[in-house]
Amino acid sequence: MELTEVQVKKFQTIYENHFGIKISSQEAYKSGMALLVLMKNIYKPISKGELEKLNENEDYRNRNITGNS
Repeated sequence: MELTEVQVKKFQTIYENHFGIKISSQEAYKSGMALLVLMKNIYKPISKGELEKLNENEDYRNRNITGNS
């Protein structure tokens, strides 16, 4: 997994727009790669069945919070 020069430049732009700080290409590459590794490690697609179960649980919690049955 590598970042292209275009991706690094885009990351620099996003970073500057969000934080108001310019970072070097090296810093952008290092931070961008760290973000990619983090996302790769924590992101897991869920099945339609898992999504439906999560939605049912959220609906149940919302009913209990508002007192509606």
